[in-house]
Amino acid sequence: MNLPVIISALYNVPYTPTGLFSCEFVTKNRQTITEIFFMMPPKKKDVSEPTRSSTTATLGGNYVTDSGNGTKHCTLSGELFFHYKGSPDNPIARDTTGLQNILSGLEEFFKMRWMIIRYRDYTMMPNGKMNVPSSIMGSSKEITALYRKVSQKVNQRIGALYDEIQLIFHDYDMDDHFYARVNNFSSSQSDTKYASVEYTIDLEWIRPDSRHRKS
Repeated sequence: MNLPVIISALYNVPYTPTGLFSCEFVTKNRQTITEIFFMMPPKKKDVSEPTRSSTTATLGGNYVTDSGNGTKHCTLSGELFFHYKGSPDNPIARDTTGLQNILSGLEEFFKMRWMIIRYRDYTMMPNGKMNVPSSIMGSSKEITALYRKVSQKVNQRIGALYDEIQLIFHDYDMDDHFYARVNNFSSSQSDTKYASVEYTIDLEWIRPDSRHRKS
């Protein structure tokens, strides 16, 4: 459901956006493995929501063929500065004093890249073994939980791709909660911005998350 609206109703406070974005990883039986929050909200979110309908002109007017909605497409883009410090447990906190699970912008990038795309590389290892990716281990307890589940699947010779580990995208402000497939993850750096990295995540939203069907 829309988290800001719920908070406003419960505590009688003005509507305030939370800036909470996350990727929840679940089993095929909808059991949560872990939910990983973005340390910083993306700078931009583009959503395309097409329909599978068409209009045919006839002598008597127009005939509409409607086959329902198409899959939705979402593009997230942002920039992470390496010197920035924040917490995925409280992404909108201005002051990180006293907060746990503090990450730098660089660690956030490693975390985001691994949770979105890199863990899939290990499911295709020919020897069925999974080495610890040192660039992300220790970045967050949520990444560790995902790593352990992927490692278990790999060691059991079970494919850890979409049929075994599914991704649900959450935007709590806009009430977007959808099972998603990752089309592409891209990043860029340049000598003019050597202490930051820009990223773009292309998602295909497949179906709504059933836990939020009453929103």
